[in-house]
Amino acid sequence: MVMRFHKYYFFAAILLFSINLKAQQVSYTQWNNSLLNINPAFTGFYNGEMRFTGAYRTLSDKGIPDINTTHASFEVKPFNNMLANEYDEWAFGLSANKNSSLKNVYTSTNVVLGTAYHKALDYDGKFDLAVGFQAKFRSDKIDLNSLYFTSQFDETGFNSLLPNNENAQNYNHGYFDFNTGVMFSATTDQEFLFLAASAHQLNYAQRTLYGTPKVDPQLYVTFGYTKYINSAHLLNFAGNFGFNTPIKERNLMFGYGATITEMTKDVLVAGVYYRFNEILSPYLQFQKEGVKLTVSYDTYVTPKINALSIRKGLELSAIFRFSTSDKEKFKNVNLGCFK
Repeated sequence: MVMRFHKYYFFAAILLFSINLKAQQVSYTQWNNSLLNINPAFTGFYNGEMRFTGAYRTLSDKGIPDINTTHASFEVKPFNNMLANEYDEWAFGLSANKNSSLKNVYTSTNVVLGTAYHKALDYDGKFDLAVGFQAKFRSDKIDLNSLYFTSQFDETGFNSLLPNNENAQNYNHGYFDFNTGVMFSATTDQEFLFLAASAHQLNYAQRTLYGTPKVDPQLYVTFGYTKYINSAHLLNFAGNFGFNTPIKERNLMFGYGATITEMTKDVLVAGVYYRFNEILSPYLQFQKEGVKLTVSYDTYVTPKINALSIRKGLELSAIFRFSTSDKEKFKNVNLGCFK
């Protein structure tokens, strides 16, 4: 009983502390595979009419309850045939994220509805400017009945009838959030790049269970570059940086890809994600027209030992694109790691 108490009290303390400090942004190692979490302007940032995205991330270690995060999104472009410019696109997206830890003692869920308009800046759609907006609802919940606190122990041991003396105002907290973003992209036969910026929490939402004062909007800058060395090889490089965020979002990604089947243009990409002073994560990605599958494994390189640095992180993602038209806005179907 005592050992169990110490274990859950220790991780409950870490959990409640992290809830109070962490930014509202959902954080994945494979951040480029869940772009709707980063910038509303990425809605519709793909070839085709529809796209489904799914991701699963787990942090685990022997004897420690897992931290699990899941993501699912759906995007569609229903009005493309009605737009004056054939290379303009108007997309809508619906996404959801769920984070759970301490065996579902703490759960956080958000649902996001967004839209983005992609305006072609030239006659053949090689240059594009996108503007996007999102409305988000987030819910946080703590099940204190599953935790042990020092005030609930007496001479007989643990007594659930004793008060836990926690000062939380409530244990179910929900709020709305509004985000916006812009993105510029350019493509040639052999190169592709984009530069994007976004602002989150435009309504200064109170984001924690403990009544933390409302926070200023959080800003993110994202960039990506793909270079096709020849018809069979490509290089990817990308970054995502957060400003005015409690968590220092400083992420880089590098990948090298090679065509493994000449007829179907299947591509295998190997590379690494790096979060400054925190994570070094090698990844392997398989791309087939309309399908992208990625697996990554986190190795912590943080100079400070903490509860997360001793854990093992595994992340899986899958993206499926569907197209009923032969027209592709971008010449290269996969466009490296971004589409």
